[in-house]
Amino acid sequence: MKLSTTQELVLHASAFRADASIREIAQLLNLREHIVRRSIQSLIDKKVYLRRSVFIDPYKIGLSIFIMQISFFGISAQQRSHYIKALCSRKGTISLAELGGEGQFELRILCKGAAALADYFEKLVEELKIRCKVVSCYQVTETEYSGRRICHTDDRVSKFFSVQSSALHEPFCQLSSNEEELLSHLANSSYMSYQELSRIIKIPLTTLTYRIQRLEERGIIVGHFYIINPKVVGELPFVIHIRSRLLTRAEKECIKVFCRQHSWITSVTFFAGEQIIELYSLVHDFAETQNIITQLSTTFGEIFESVQVLPQLEFYKYSMYPF
Repeated sequence: MKLSTTQELVLHASAFRADASIREIAQLLNLREHIVRRSIQSLIDKKVYLRRSVFIDPYKIGLSIFIMQISFFGISAQQRSHYIKALCSRKGTISLAELGGEGQFELRILCKGAAALADYFEKLVEELKIRCKVVSCYQVTETEYSGRRICHTDDRVSKFFSVQSSALHEPFCQLSSNEEELLSHLANSSYMSYQELSRIIKIPLTTLTYRIQRLEERGIIVGHFYIINPKVVGELPFVIHIRSRLLTRAEKECIKVFCRQHSWITSVTFFAGEQIIELYSLVHDFAETQNIITQLSTTFGEIFESVQVLPQLEFYKYSMYPF
């Protein structure tokens, strides 16, 4: 689908500002409010926006993110479909994506630590009789999500969010049952306005707004965004796995700056105990991914030991609070 120049501009500006009003987006882009409102509605109608969600800092509430690469073996297409559905519906599953190359799947899990992760997987295998091989498993220490979108370099719409495990050294925030319910709705519901959400959970709009503001002030909600369907706008998702030598803090910051400056890269993830970096990119063709690899090699050739590029064939789930 070809977007108009205005639609593309509004898409880039609003993707990481899902909590912004029409007026705020219009002022940011120097456009009339009715044009912004019409463009956003068009993006919703065309299913460019799949739903609205929030960035949650799991470390603030005593949780950790693990990324596990698994591959199924000796199963039928029907069993495979059943396994995918079971993984997506399981509490703790943030996302499940099918990667190209060797039929691998990347599973992101939110839990309270390594023991909880082992329990998650053991129950999965025991209850569902899933036959799979764990290719790799790493604990995430930091992820930075970039708001710069494909084919757009306007600094007015540049925005990024970062969550990192340094918060593990701070006291955890205790969530009330009302806050847990609200986070679940914010992360998983397909609503497009706070007014609609207030009707769903049956509380006044002012109370809803206050509770969201409190979660933001405590650093639990770090941003609001729209989940975008890249295929609708002709973008191809790729996962880039990088193995590096042990990084200094300065080198790590240089990698993050590189990612912020390149509109193809939408997130960068670092892992604990391993010199592994994962980049997520959205491009219009594979040549742009090759361009990323070339620039990475030129800039960080002395740091990186190997780079592997895997196309993301299918994306089955995404929820920052899968409970």
